[in-house]
Amino acid sequence: MASSEQIYEQMGRLIRARRKKIDFTQDDLAQRVNLTRTSITNIERGRQKFQIHTLFDIARALEVSPTALIPLADFQELALVNEQIKGLPADEREFAKSVLGRKLE
Repeated sequence: MASSEQIYEQMGRLIRARRKKIDFTQDDLAQRVNLTRTSITNIERGRQKFQIHTLFDIARALEVSPTALIPLADFQELALVNEQIKGLPADEREFAKSVLGRKLE
């Protein structure tokens, strides 16, 4: 089971990847969720813990479900994702790997 620090680091990677995918700056996201750019930086680096309503605000701003920003819980889910991305084009597989922060084979 992942530590709370690992969970926030993984969540930060998911937030950063989605923010970049939709071409938002940290300032753009900060303004949409009423936080500072520094807070967004710290969230993306896993250094700042935040409340559940902030997760919902961030997800809404990034136009995804809050569950899309929560890291995978265990290796069974990782295996399922691995199976699902096999048929994707190489660039989409690489994006999935970068979002998950793990090397999928």
